[in-house]
Amino acid sequence: MKTVLFLNKFDPSFLEIASGIRAKNEEVCAVLCQDAVYMAVKNDKTAPDFDKVTQAGVKVYLLSKDAQRRGIARSLASSIELVDYEGLVDLLVQENQKVINL
Repeated sequence: MKTVLFLNKFDPSFLEIASGIRAKNEEVCAVLCQDAVYMAVKNDKTAPDFDKVTQAGVKVYLLSKDAQRRGIARSLASSIELVDYEGLVDLLVQENQKVINL
C-alpha cells in the first residue's frame, strides 16, 4: 500500500516520517502545498535532509500555484515534481493508498 503525506504547513518533521515509512520498503510520496512549499527551496535549512529523503526514493510533489504565489517557483530543488490542481486530485484519490494529513 502506498502512503501519501499531505502537508500544508512548514514542518520538517515530515522528513523523518517519510524516511521511516520508506525504510520499511513501503512506497511513500509527499505532497507539499500552501506554506509547506517553502521546504522545497534550494539552500533552505531543510535542504540537506530533503535531498536525502528524495534520494532514498520518496517522491515529492509540489502544488505549482502555491509556489508561484509565494514567488519561489524558480528556486525549487531539482528533485521536485510540480503538479497542478488536477494532478493533486489524481495523487490523492488513487486506489490502494492511505493519505496522512500532517
